[in-house]
Amino acid sequence: MTKTKARYGVCLILLLVLVLLCAGCSTADKSTQTQTQKDAVYIIYGNGITTSEWKLQYGVVSRDGEMILPLEQRQVYVINDEKTGEQLGLQTREQYVDDPNLTAEKLYEDNNWEHIHSNYTLYDLQGNLVQELGERAVQTVYDHWVLYSDGKLENRIDGAVLFDDVNAFYAADGYCMLICQDYSKVRVTDDNMQVLWEREGSGDISQAGKEIIWRQEDGAVGVVGLDGAERLPCQYDSIWCSNDSGNCIVRQGDYSAVVSLQDGHVLYEITEPDKEVCYANDTVLLLRTWKTDAAGERDTQVQMYDYAGNAISDTYHYISSEAEDMLPGETAVFHAETMDDVPVLLNQQGQEIYRGQAGTWLNPVTADRIIVTENDKAENSATWQTLDGQVLNQKDYQGMHPDYLPVKGYPYSRKSSLVMAYYNFGNTFLWDVLDVDGNILVEQAKSIRALDQDRFWVEKGFSQGLMDAEGNWLYQQSLFDATVDA
Repeated sequence: MTKTKARYGVCLILLLVLVLLCAGCSTADKSTQTQTQKDAVYIIYGNGITTSEWKLQYGVVSRDGEMILPLEQRQVYVINDEKTGEQLGLQTREQYVDDPNLTAEKLYEDNNWEHIHSNYTLYDLQGNLVQELGERAVQTVYDHWVLYSDGKLENRIDGAVLFDDVNAFYAADGYCMLICQDYSKVRVTDDNMQVLWEREGSGDISQAGKEIIWRQEDGAVGVVGLDGAERLPCQYDSIWCSNDSGNCIVRQGDYSAVVSLQDGHVLYEITEPDKEVCYANDTVLLLRTWKTDAAGERDTQVQMYDYAGNAISDTYHYISSEAEDMLPGETAVFHAETMDDVPVLLNQQGQEIYRGQAGTWLNPVTADRIIVTENDKAENSATWQTLDGQVLNQKDYQGMHPDYLPVKGYPYSRKSSLVMAYYNFGNTFLWDVLDVDGNILVEQAKSIRALDQDRFWVEKGFSQGLMDAEGNWLYQQSLFDATVDA
């Protein structure tokens, strides 16, 4: 396939920006987006079996089943406005090697990365070609600004270059943080790109999204607010700020503490060589202790405490919070295991709300729905059930897992209320999708990928395509058509 290098200038950039932005920008703040809003298009992929090898193919399909970009051997990305969450357009990436004599082995062993190139192409949400970008890619779009892979942050209206040294772009809480000059400087602006402050060094937006975890050259870390004010001095070995709390955990040698980022007040602290705070939210914290025996084996114990220093749970082999994986607004649930290997679930008061059997695995999906998997039988079994033991699935399954879907306004996917369940059928596994009450939405599929709560990319029988939550084909394609070599 002949590769051509794209030429572009200010006019083409303006055309790109105008076309992409006409695809549906909104002036609403990203925080107003709800998790019930639906995307216009979805990225899909399938395995194309050729005469020589497996090759991963990517495409784009709309909610109503229109194939926007066909499945082909190239990568596809949706370009979103990071401020509003709106989908603006599509970007494809094709890679090629400029020296046909270089085998894959030579490329990797000799580190010949300079011979690998990418061609990027922009499309609108209807699949119409907007621009061929060559090796320059759109990296981030935020309101009126576009960051390209060459480090230029440009105004999307007039094409003016604001900065030309930007490596990465993050937005949080009305501020924009730009990582600049080969990751050696942090520049923070307001929402209109007016520079508020700059500082040599490096940092990352915390999980809470309201401050910067700052790192000095000597490795010490502290916390700097997006307003430039120092929250915690750079004197700690590590800092962890959770999603669901305005507090953070700091560690320095044997010292660990929970500190409020509002005023720097120490809420709880401990200095013991074999004990540390391993989790904290607004209400409770987890203390982990360990002992090392003569053979070097470490025995770990975890217990839940309130901020007055009172133990409010029994001692367990481990306790872990599920809050960061569950949908926003779900009641906090903790997964734990007793010292004799019995799995349990705890609430935020340290009380056991479900006790399993030894040899089972508990996977809380919502505040009152769990997957229970039994692994100690000749054949595994899994059930979708309530905390009071009511089994919701209508047939037997060998395994289940919750599906993860993006949540607008949050950086990571969370567990949805959908469950993917599989069972043995002859010499293969078939998959079903179950809803929160155990109803089967899609069944007897060779593979299923949830694109949304009500859209699924399904391979079933000799077909693949888009299905809705009632099991209706919105788009259907023969697998034989999809695997013909180009």
